[in-house]
Amino acid sequence: MPTWASGNRSQIEKAPRAGLFLYVSKKGVVVIAEQSIRSGRLWSRKGRYSLAMKEWLSGLERSETVADEIAYWIAIGAQFRQANHAQRALSLHQHAYALVGDDGYLRSLLEMNLCLDLLALEQAALASSALSRALQFDKLQQCPILQELLSQIYIALSQFDAAAAALELAIATYGDDVLAIAECSLALLMVYSKINGLHPERLSRACEVANRHLPLLDDQARQMTIELARACQSLGRVADAAAYFKQALSMPNATASKKAKPRRLALIEYKLQQITSDIEIEMLREKNAAQHQHVQQLESAGFRDEITGLYNARYLVMRWPDLIEQFEAGNDLCMLSIGINLFASISEVLGKDLALTTYIQIGQILQAHLPEQAILMTSGTGAFELLLINQPKAEIDAMIAVIREQIAALELAYLPEPLSICAGGAFYEQDETRDIFQLRANLALFLAQRNESQQICWDGEV
Repeated sequence: MPTWASGNRSQIEKAPRAGLFLYVSKKGVVVIAEQSIRSGRLWSRKGRYSLAMKEWLSGLERSETVADEIAYWIAIGAQFRQANHAQRALSLHQHAYALVGDDGYLRSLLEMNLCLDLLALEQAALASSALSRALQFDKLQQCPILQELLSQIYIALSQFDAAAAALELAIATYGDDVLAIAECSLALLMVYSKINGLHPERLSRACEVANRHLPLLDDQARQMTIELARACQSLGRVADAAAYFKQALSMPNATASKKAKPRRLALIEYKLQQITSDIEIEMLREKNAAQHQHVQQLESAGFRDEITGLYNARYLVMRWPDLIEQFEAGNDLCMLSIGINLFASISEVLGKDLALTTYIQIGQILQAHLPEQAILMTSGTGAFELLLINQPKAEIDAMIAVIREQIAALELAYLPEPLSICAGGAFYEQDETRDIFQLRANLALFLAQRNESQQICWDGEV
């Protein structure tokens, strides 16, 4: 059986199918694709983005030539785009573009991904050029992966008739990839709902395929059931529509979070908890020193994050009067807002567990370099706030530089590049509120991240 390495390329005709690289010789079809691409795509369709990324990174490590890497960079870039990081996706796809040769399938696949990146970045003219180049592939009709991508492009362009045609062709040519057919069926029903005057036969046929593949969907099963109900309504099948709606109501909403309490009630409970804790702490402080340990335990329970062990936002509220007294006594107060770069992508693409591990590791590095009296606190997703007392800018800059080096040296095989942080800083000014002080540091961090600065961005200097 010929392969790419040992076969005669002139005797082999390339015919991509289902996202694999297939070569058709006179003796039959020879599959010479990297299994990790297919496995990663399967995990991605199931919503297991962390496992998908692991598969692709594993394949990258095993790649023997630069050309072998292209498909992995395309897949990883697409995952970043789906995680709402189109600029990062574009960078990865531009890297792949520099590597791709004359392989028609890979060039078309890459151009379509570039088109989607550019559309997400509102670069319509450049996206149109990429799409024109992608459509030049002569075997486009034979490849369902390309047809599915093409449908996404047409949806982004609001060309729903063209998107429907591409999805219909993808469903017809996906063969035994039933999970892909299930996802395309869901997308097709959603596109059909935007087309006026659709022929009932097309909608009925799509409902049949979608219903047959409904059990394969996990997180999207409820959405598929709702779309089937709407389609049945359009077809005048009232009883079927009612049955689907009833089924959808009985299914859990995969995207719904735990039911929240009414905002007013939540605020009241928060205030009661805060007042109760503060009263208990003040009462304990008035007692003798033997109860000091009890005070610390209570503070730890109320003012520390349960997972990381770092102080939370309430701790700064409790300490604020004392900090103001120190400022009025002549001590400088500095707030650093520190953000982990691409943390949202790490969480969405690689999974919350790995993101939390990353967050804890960086928190430990920060704690190891804290000067005396410094206060390190959690601050939202992938961020920290560090309050420093009487620390000159030069010393703070040097401290962050050392921290950056140690973070970059972390061995995290599941990431395609070293971890990094950005930092913004502000010094407290007379009579300003705590909220404004924090806001100035947060805005400085925003500028640091936007400029991808390797230095601390100080409030008022950028």
